Amino acid sequence: MKELEGAELARFHSRAITFLTGFLLAVALFMAAALASVKLLFFCLSHDWGNGKTLGKRLTGIRVVSLLHPRPSLWHALERSLGYGAAALELGFGFLQYFIRGSPAHRLSRTGAPSHKSAFTQCCRIPESNRTTS
Repeated sequence: MKELEGAELARFHSRAITFLTGFLLAVALFMAAALASVKLLFFCLSHDWGNGKTLGKRLTGIRVVSLLHPRPSLWHALERSLGYGAAALELGFGFLQYFIRGSPAHRLSRTGAPSHKSAFTQCCRIPESNRTTS
């Protein structure tokens, strides 16, 4: 306490502004984490309940299919959403990989989103002998 002898202490409004700034930042970070969790949950459940068709995929007429299983699972949906999150964390450059090596989310989850089922069965489907049963 000897270090504070004679020193002028910060006024109430300075301390209040400091407290409110930190509090609002903490609330904003909490809300962002909660929103990300809700978004992840929504995406995974809609993907699973819709058998590979989220709302956007229904609108465009495509569906996610598994390369290894007869039906994409909830685990595939989680892997896909984490893959999209990783691509977004790279300042969006992860999405440009689609034109080079294919979607990171598809590679991570071993899924695909063909526009036509026939095109998918000709080029992407893994032979029956290599599939796992689920």
